[in-house]
Amino acid sequence: MLKKIRCLTGDIFFRIEDSFGKYKLNIDRKIVSILMYHGLETDPGRLVCNYLDITPESCLKEIRFYQRQGYKLISIDELDCLGDRRYNNNAYLIISFDDGFLNTFEHIRNWLKDEKIPVMMAICPELVENNGIFWWDEVRARFQLMKTDTIELEIDNGKPYFTKNDMVKFEEKCERLPHNNLLSLLCQLRNKTDYISEDQIRDSKYYREIMKWDDINLLAEDNLFSIASHSLAHELAINIPEQELKENSIKSRQMIKEKTGYDTKYYVYPSGKCSEKTDEVLSKCGFTHTFSTDASTNYLDSIKIRLNRFRGIGYGSTNLRYYAHKWNKEHKIMSPIS
Repeated sequence: MLKKIRCLTGDIFFRIEDSFGKYKLNIDRKIVSILMYHGLETDPGRLVCNYLDITPESCLKEIRFYQRQGYKLISIDELDCLGDRRYNNNAYLIISFDDGFLNTFEHIRNWLKDEKIPVMMAICPELVENNGIFWWDEVRARFQLMKTDTIELEIDNGKPYFTKNDMVKFEEKCERLPHNNLLSLLCQLRNKTDYISEDQIRDSKYYREIMKWDDINLLAEDNLFSIASHSLAHELAINIPEQELKENSIKSRQMIKEKTGYDTKYYVYPSGKCSEKTDEVLSKCGFTHTFSTDASTNYLDSIKIRLNRFRGIGYGSTNLRYYAHKWNKEHKIMSPIS
């Protein structure tokens, strides 16, 4: 009860301070902030299963909150023009969606048309081409549908057991592996759970369908829509050899151009995993900007190739006390309710 009272009090304080302009930006250098989203979901059961998904309503409210504080929405294609005299605002906001989930399609289409919100979507062209399944969606579905309570898998010369409750632990282990080792581990998991069909995985609440090329091309008809490479098939840039990164990034860029006509110059790092070396490789492959998941804003006069992005958590009707804390942390200002 005490916790609920504190949250309610924090929400009230936040709304009052917001109405008095407490969170409005007061800066003398141009900044560019990027909000990063994944899926947009209205089904509460699916929201619980996919923690990066938020509701469309809270997403739109979050974008509007940033605008109220002084941010101006721009397309990623305008980034290199911000030094022009006609761009006289000091704070600019770019909206990005990763992975190209189909549950975002109708919302993005409406926002482009009705709300005039520019969107950059990062896609994995090989997965789009093959109607693929992201490996973590498959892992979650297989763990959920396992007939046994535990499963033994060979990893790093050991044979640890994983229970159904170890799904997140297993995912984290997968993400740390070199890409080929990850693929090998997934093969083990598939072999140990070969009684689970692909249809069962796609019917699982953990699975999220991705857009097809026709969907992406419909969105691309709007000039406010931009496309970025999100790697070829969501391989982590730091977990593959340099030559493979080069070949995959070039192929992903070519596929996007062939399928959509959009010659992308943007590379969004899967899981934000990157280094100065990967930036260097991608720059040589024709990418002018890369994007991480480091939660901080970007000073325009300091941008070289890589830009940071905030994870959009959605602006809801409750827990605004935490939202105030997050805003203050990202913008490095103090607040009495943080």
